[in-house]
Amino acid sequence: MNSSSDKSGTISLPVQSLNLDSLKKIKKLRKIVLQFEMELSAKGDKQIKLVIYPLYKNKRRGKFGEPITMDDNGSEKISLPLPLTFGNLELSHDDITQLRRTKTKNLIFKPCLYEKNPHAAYLVTDDSGQTAAYANPTPPGRPS
Repeated sequence: MNSSSDKSGTISLPVQSLNLDSLKKIKKLRKIVLQFEMELSAKGDKQIKLVIYPLYKNKRRGKFGEPITMDDNGSEKISLPLPLTFGNLELSHDDITQLRRTKTKNLIFKPCLYEKNPHAAYLVTDDSGQTAAYANPTPPGRPS
């Protein structure tokens, strides 16, 4: 998964996917926090990927589980304009509950721009292409 920026002031982020089976085994899942992980490849290219951190209820407090890596979705990339901020993204408990009820096997995470303050965000769709959720920056929280 390579990201690239060009002279026109954009950066390309990969479309990624997640098999829902990796979430179904987590009990008491409260929310999902997604973080951008950036590293350099052996060729010196910047690589950006999403990593999921499940937050579940442990007695009265929340506790983060082991990170779940996303799959590259055929190397499709979406260009977003610069400047751009990378911050934590979240899927709420309500979104997770809705996603678990679907018959889909995979979720597709497609990069988009959160325009209120230029953050990278992701539209989350199911196998059929229906938008199921919006992984948005937090803060500022859900778009109005």
